[in-house]
Amino acid sequence: MGVALRWVCVVAVMLWGTTGAAAQFLAADSDENDEELAGQLNEDGEEREAGGNSSGDTKGESWLSHIPFLKSPLLELPDLPLPKLPKLGATLVDTLRYGYGSKIVYFGGVDLWRAGLTSYGGLFYSANGADIDGFIFKGLIAEGVYAYRSGRRIVRGFYSLASAMPGWRLSSGSFDVKAYAGLDLQHHRTVPNDPGNRLRGGHAGLRAGVDAWWEPVPRFVMTAASLSASTIGNSYRVRLAAGARIADWFWLGPEAEIGHDDVYRQYRIGAHLTGFRFARLDWSLGGGYLTDNTGRSGAYGRFGIAARLHPGEIGRFAPF
Repeated sequence: MGVALRWVCVVAVMLWGTTGAAAQFLAADSDENDEELAGQLNEDGEEREAGGNSSGDTKGESWLSHIPFLKSPLLELPDLPLPKLPKLGATLVDTLRYGYGSKIVYFGGVDLWRAGLTSYGGLFYSANGADIDGFIFKGLIAEGVYAYRSGRRIVRGFYSLASAMPGWRLSSGSFDVKAYAGLDLQHHRTVPNDPGNRLRGGHAGLRAGVDAWWEPVPRFVMTAASLSASTIGNSYRVRLAAGARIADWFWLGPEAEIGHDDVYRQYRIGAHLTGFRFARLDWSLGGGYLTDNTGRSGAYGRFGIAARLHPGEIGRFAPF
């Protein structure tokens, strides 16, 4: 019984595969004759409406009748249009290029200071469209290098990070807040090897964040706040900023930032330039002075870009 059932399944799969391959071949072959076929179908429809030959001798030939083992004078097949396979490659390219109707924003940037460098990139997805409340998703990847002192030696740390965070967006007038949380993956290594660094190796945890934007005087004064925290190393980062609109070109004003984890603290004070529109990209810059709990201090610099690659323009600047 088991052997017979197995053979029945094999024969059914072969027939299904043959039928599918023939249909795909005919669909591809018919692309060059779409206009001619459409004209014939229109003429057939007009003849039927005008009361043409009712004997059925001129009935349109079904595409199914082109399949060899389905040809039969006793088998009447429905007159169906030729199938068209979806062009998944072209759809994917359009989605990545144009941002799926302004629902996707791509972002990236670099953060540099005396003892380290971080580069990051990702995408921000709004299910209901740009600047509209509802479900959101933020994907983030980053790599960086940092240096610290362990005893008398200088240790360099290298890390990679990837986060996938669904969330929700709420707004009212010029107030906009986004909250998200999800998986956080990190990998750290040190040169030379530092057994005392608990972040060495791979880790999985939870990352959460909140981004808020408010214009107390719309199009003239802005305030912004952001929080990002991870269970890996009990780390978090908080940034506060304010600014004024300069000649409708960009926002300019002060910023302050705090970074914290199990063993490290960093404090920043500086200025930012946000929302400068050039080459269909939103540019942001920041820089100033920092100090940390190891006694090191110096300058820091940061720049980032955000791109909504879609022909339509958005009415107002929206932070990402």
